[in-house]
Amino acid sequence: MLPAIVNANLARGAHQLSKKRAIVKRLDCVQNLGAMTVLCSDKTGTLTRDELSVHRYTGIMGEDSLGVIELAKAIPFDFERRRPGCIVRGITGNSLLIIKGAFDDVLSLCSFMRSRGKSEHLDHEVRRQLSRRATHMNKYGHRVMLVATRNLGKPRLVDSFELDTLEMGMTVEGMISFVDPPKDDAKDAVARLTGLGVRVKVLTGDSLPVALNVCSSLELIQRGDAIEEDEEAIAGPDLAALEGSDEFDLAVERCTVFTKVTPKQKSMIVTSLQKAGHCVGMLGDGINDAIALRDADVGISVDSGAGVAKDYGSILEFWQRLQHRGGERLATLYACPMMSIQLLAQNLLYDISQIAIPWGRVDDEYLKEPRRWNAIDIFRFVVVLGPTSSVIDVCTCLLGWFYYGVKSTSDKQAVQLFQTHWFR
Repeated sequence: MLPAIVNANLARGAHQLSKKRAIVKRLDCVQNLGAMTVLCSDKTGTLTRDELSVHRYTGIMGEDSLGVIELAKAIPFDFERRRPGCIVRGITGNSLLIIKGAFDDVLSLCSFMRSRGKSEHLDHEVRRQLSRRATHMNKYGHRVMLVATRNLGKPRLVDSFELDTLEMGMTVEGMISFVDPPKDDAKDAVARLTGLGVRVKVLTGDSLPVALNVCSSLELIQRGDAIEEDEEAIAGPDLAALEGSDEFDLAVERCTVFTKVTPKQKSMIVTSLQKAGHCVGMLGDGINDAIALRDADVGISVDSGAGVAKDYGSILEFWQRLQHRGGERLATLYACPMMSIQLLAQNLLYDISQIAIPWGRVDDEYLKEPRRWNAIDIFRFVVVLGPTSSVIDVCTCLLGWFYYGVKSTSDKQAVQLFQTHWFR
């Protein structure tokens, strides 16, 4: 009966979630959802509205520049390289390489800057000024993208491998800043999760200041603490330096905000938390979240998410099949003290009585913290109930043997009396 009881409870849980506009793809995830101790969440589109609006588009000296917007073509983003690029043919017939992407990644490839329409050397002081300007915008939650170009001369075919070698000696054209505010209900959701004993960790590809601004507004961290003490946040490159060591697991356990992380690192963070004994949930809606959604104990996606993210959402694997009523099964093996109709009637009555279990109510105090499936508790119950039931069965057999004198099947009336006694 245990598998039936468990499945009935999980099915009712899935039904309750459907009333909250959540579709459960597999019943298994209902159990893990209640046992979840850590929720890893992407930032863009989950904690924020994913409604990017351009804040400013400026040239190298901070002046507004429409040319920067024109150069920022719609190019598929690469989550590993963090800088898409394309080659276009200009008016003069020469090829022009255009790249855009994360500020630090693109700036490291640049040696020149566009100032007053001319290409000039990009010195250390200008680099510092640009970095200060970008950091200032990041602190206010603005995402900053840098746009750079390089003249390649005569047109020619270039594959993706050669493109990497061409991305050097670039010319900074300007920067574009975007704003993506948090969702209205995100702060309340985080507070409720914290109250239920679920730790929330943010895994994002954005820069540290942007992520800290959003997390501070959601009260996930204290403003300024993570920057000064380096206790609550860590960047992807720093985390990569710790891979394969115990410090990696310690950093994952300690930090709340993970910035500039790759899809592979998101999966590694989830795996590290699982290794530490946590039941881990992953909330994401993008292609870069797919691996982490697959590896998490419970993967949560949204209807507006990428197709691959929805495919991997709520994919779980755990096994919980236990046998019970061992004493009664043992008694049935060595003797059949009841008629077949009595056996069927007893099982039917027992099964009907279990229908009420999924509708049972649990104390509110019990629901205030995550509860994991603990097979040890059920095993203890089986160990106690099984032998106890067997002892009762043996005593009943001895009672029929010595008291009723049923020692053979020749006396049908005595056998029927014994069977009735056993059934009642």
